[in-house]
Amino acid sequence: MKILVLLGTMLLLFSATALAQDAYLVGPGDVLDVQVWDNKDLSQVVFVAPDGKISLPLTGQIRAAGLTIDELQDQLGSRYSKTVKAPSVSVILKEIRSRPLHLVSGFAKTGILQLTQPTRILEIIPLSGGILPTADGE
Repeated sequence: MKILVLLGTMLLLFSATALAQDAYLVGPGDVLDVQVWDNKDLSQVVFVAPDGKISLPLTGQIRAAGLTIDELQDQLGSRYSKTVKAPSVSVILKEIRSRPLHLVSGFAKTGILQLTQPTRILEIIPLSGGILPTADGE
């Protein structure tokens, strides 16, 4: 089944990448809650832009994609320390939107499914409503 082979290959690549890393890596599309304690004006919910950057007051643009949450917190703390006395920065991952799986045909439910963890093909099939009887079986 062509559709299963393609989907299985994509999921295998995602699973291998996710399992090879100890922590989640921020990606374009993710939504982050950045808190600078005792500085409510600096705390914001931000969207990671397609270029992988976020924009915050006093830091300007900073690359977030490819960093762990801890690495991003450290970078933001370093940036804020130039203008804020002893900043305490927390970053919370609010929404994962950087791992889309596009289900286009052959499934009962088509559209975008956001993967939030390593996922096997057998877990995707029920989430997609199953494979249609008219799907290409070659």
